[in-house]
Amino acid sequence: MKMNQLFTAYYMDRTAVYEKSLDYIYSHNPDNLREIRPTIWLWKGDISPVFFVDYVGDGVGCTLATFDKLADAQKYREQIGEMTEEEFENWLINERWAARA
Repeated sequence: MKMNQLFTAYYMDRTAVYEKSLDYIYSHNPDNLREIRPTIWLWKGDISPVFFVDYVGDGVGCTLATFDKLADAQKYREQIGEMTEEEFENWLINERWAARA
């Protein structure tokens, strides 16, 4: 699946499922659902002028990039969203190693 087809679901009983399709989420315990977010999430803080593109996975969450302009953040999120899960995993590993160098 592509990353833009995957979501994180949070439930009333404080459990969560990560990187699942909407079909999966809605077919498993829908009455207990509290919130659904994209696995690759674009957001802006209340007081910050910065736009964040975050990844929320199973046991892992991180900001992939920050942007001053919404259009730039949207373009970046779309590029990441078109990656398959395997492509994203490889990209993320390579990005994190490059950041350490």
